[in-house]
Amino acid sequence: MINFTVGPVQSSDAVRAIGAEQVPYFRTAEFSELMFENERLIKKFAKASEDSRVAFITGSGSAGMETAIMNTLTPKDKAIVVNGGSFGHRFVELCELHEIPFTEIKLQSGKALQAEHLKEFENKGYTTFIVNKHETSTGVHYDMQLISDFCKRNNLFLIVDCISTFLADPFDMEALGADVMITGSQKALACPPGISVMVLSPKALNRIENTKCCCQYLDLKIALKNAERGQTPWTPAVSILRQIHARLKEIDANGGVEAEIARTASLANYFRSKLAELNLPLEIASESLSNAVTPLHPLNASAYDIFLKLKDEYGIWICPNGGDLKDSIFRVGHIGYLKTEDYDKLLDALADLKKKHFFKEKKVLTVGVFDLLHTAHISLFKRAKALGDYLIVAVQESSVVKKYKPNANLVYSTEERMLMVESIKYVDEVITYKAVDDIVKQVDYDILATGPDQNHSGFQNAIQWTKEHGKESVILARTEGISTSWLKDQIKSNK
Repeated sequence: MINFTVGPVQSSDAVRAIGAEQVPYFRTAEFSELMFENERLIKKFAKASEDSRVAFITGSGSAGMETAIMNTLTPKDKAIVVNGGSFGHRFVELCELHEIPFTEIKLQSGKALQAEHLKEFENKGYTTFIVNKHETSTGVHYDMQLISDFCKRNNLFLIVDCISTFLADPFDMEALGADVMITGSQKALACPPGISVMVLSPKALNRIENTKCCCQYLDLKIALKNAERGQTPWTPAVSILRQIHARLKEIDANGGVEAEIARTASLANYFRSKLAELNLPLEIASESLSNAVTPLHPLNASAYDIFLKLKDEYGIWICPNGGDLKDSIFRVGHIGYLKTEDYDKLLDALADLKKKHFFKEKKVLTVGVFDLLHTAHISLFKRAKALGDYLIVAVQESSVVKKYKPNANLVYSTEERMLMVESIKYVDEVITYKAVDDIVKQVDYDILATGPDQNHSGFQNAIQWTKEHGKESVILARTEGISTSWLKDQIKSNK
């Protein structure tokens, strides 16, 4: 199994080896030292100020999101929440649950936050800005410099969910003026799920001190007091904290956060460039990409069906979506213990699905006699194929041609004309037909491609039926200077 999801992700051998060990007792000086080093390295990689603090919460990233809201905001605040997908919506729900007044910036799926979205909020008395730096459900990576500048101008408290982007994309907490940064153990930290990590600025620490938290387990005042001695108030996920420690030291030894970001970016660029070469019916669904993930929208297949197919038949896990995005977007992660060879296997699997016609291809239908093949026919096939993925050429049966055109003087039989047409590289399938307004009702196609001289009543009826049934009709310009009749005249004149 190869795991390309966005979390949990694949872990290194060193991290997995710790998970196989017996869980040690943790109220010890050794464990406290480990936790102090965890805090130091997290602050280093987040580029947080020296007087910032780190809290390790046993819970998922969503626990960190709710902890941030409960411990730093009150009904006296007035927040702006960016909602560009499932995780932005989660912040909306948390503000509603904890009765934090807010205004929502609702973005379309795949769209980035722009300066014009923020203009109406300038100097309007807001106190807080809440954002997912990377909206993981749609793969949109927001411009943190844009957000930082806005928050500094308006003196806003800035809460940033970096759960899927920490260690994958640059983030300078102190320079950006971010007050809360949230991440999780199962993302680029590449450990099992179960720990939410929160980096807290001095401004956040002051808010925590003066805010009454309504949940004892998630009370950061208690967590930070215990962290002074390198401990947690409650029994934590001890093994995961030990794995985080190994992973942080691994990153530090291999060049630090910049090297880890570069490694992730390299994997993302490798996959995206190779994917483009395959010419698959998949398009990137975000206008602002993170290194952490590539969101893909299948043009003619269900995203969830692709997820199931890769899982069940190829032993490959990509990241599905839920809700409204279930069938429209799947995601390929670039975080965790992955190599370019792993992406080659995924790309081979996707290419194999295309070869097996798993993707519903856009089919183009064109029709004609095609007796004496010439360059205009080849041009027609080439341009028709460019309209879609799969070209069906219907060759009119000889008996019908002779019935309606007694003077046609066909050179080749139906079978011979089919043999010639199917040898053209642009053609995927050759069939026969009698009447064009009948064949359009019998063939599965998406686009009907015809020429300007194909305009008798049968073609008019076929085009009308095509449009009435939600299909597309395209009239291709003729190739000037050559036609079958001209070719026959040339042959006769050269005898």
